[in-house]
Amino acid sequence: MLIKGNIDTADKMSSTAGSLALVGAAPAQDATVAKRLREAGAIILGKANLSEWANFRSTQSSSGWSGQGGQTLNPYVLDRNPCGSSSGSGAAVSAAFCAAALGTETDGSIVCPAHQNGVVGIKPTPHGKSVADAAAMLGALTGVDPRDPATAASAGNSFTDYTQFLNLNGLKGARIGVMRAGVTGYSPETDAVYEDALDVLRAAGATLVDPADLATIDEINSGADELVVLIYEFKRDLNTYLATRTGIPVHTLADCIAFNNAHADQELKWFEQELFELAESDPYTAAQYNSSLAHDRDRRNAGRLESRRARRTDGCAGLADRPRERGPLPRRELVARGDRRLPDRERPDGRLVRAARRALVLRHRLERAGLDQARLGLRGRCEGAEEAAVPADVAHRRSGEAAARKGPEEESCANGACGCRSVRSIESGAK
Repeated sequence: MLIKGNIDTADKMSSTAGSLALVGAAPAQDATVAKRLREAGAIILGKANLSEWANFRSTQSSSGWSGQGGQTLNPYVLDRNPCGSSSGSGAAVSAAFCAAALGTETDGSIVCPAHQNGVVGIKPTPHGKSVADAAAMLGALTGVDPRDPATAASAGNSFTDYTQFLNLNGLKGARIGVMRAGVTGYSPETDAVYEDALDVLRAAGATLVDPADLATIDEINSGADELVVLIYEFKRDLNTYLATRTGIPVHTLADCIAFNNAHADQELKWFEQELFELAESDPYTAAQYNSSLAHDRDRRNAGRLESRRARRTDGCAGLADRPRERGPLPRRELVARGDRRLPDRERPDGRLVRAARRALVLRHRLERAGLDQARLGLRGRCEGAEEAAVPADVAHRRSGEAAARKGPEEESCANGACGCRSVRSIESGAK
């Protein structure tokens, strides 16, 4: 296994949260999750890179970059975002560097790398290749942590074996709420993938309650109370933690800021540390903090009550209104509101519209991917069969671009319409 670089281990591995400021002597003891993994027989191979300081240093940061580890890459497409902050944990599992990995999550740091790198993530810690792998690891991590009073309430509410709940038919009969407001509508490509996922759930036997919108979604997405809580706690908790570390050059948040300024060519060459500086300025009072914390908790409790009401009325596994009965919309209304502004589910033949849009998105992706591969010289085999799946004008343009690039040592493959280069020509070019 690999574990994220902000999880302490009292050994020769570094525990730095990706920051050069924490390079030095090891912590005095393993973090509880690392300790429990070792007790369960896990072999910890090393630390995974991450978004430095779990992506809480700058508002302009790059997911997966740290001063110590550099930029984590997405194994599927090396120039694409691996997401974060548990970037290395998700990427390492995806690339089969390890059987599973630990990350951490405050706000998306497990689930985002999971979907970007095509692995399974369970909040707030494990990444696995499959649900079974993640479930097996989860069982070793749960329970009360004697070093964390916040976990005391979980006593008796966890299991040591979550694989007992694995069920290939688990979605049959489940009623699942589908969030729309605040989730969909900003990207046709993303909406198409979202609809595909809903189709998979239906095919697995689930009943979807659509929509199942949260009345407070705009307030949640604004993150106002969350930011107050994070900024207020960060300085205090970090200073408390750093006081336990010896053999490193920093012992307070102010020290970390000064270290970064002194090593700007290594730590600040891509983005700044405005979140550090904001937290150090201590902009919120204890009263503001307590108010925001209480507001967050009240909203969470209200959500739980709404969920219970929904389950009583709809039997839904998510938050839901009752599904609205919809008939075909009058054509004049469809024209007046505009196709692009009208949700697919409310259009006549909405499923056909979604299918057509997915086909269009796929066509564009194939076109972009083909051109990118041709530019990079990655097309080392004849792709004539794939080429036939895109319009003739696209194939003709690719052929022309490839011919314009072709040097004296390159030769086209037997399929003249393809425009790709042979393996021999790529190798000769490399030489």
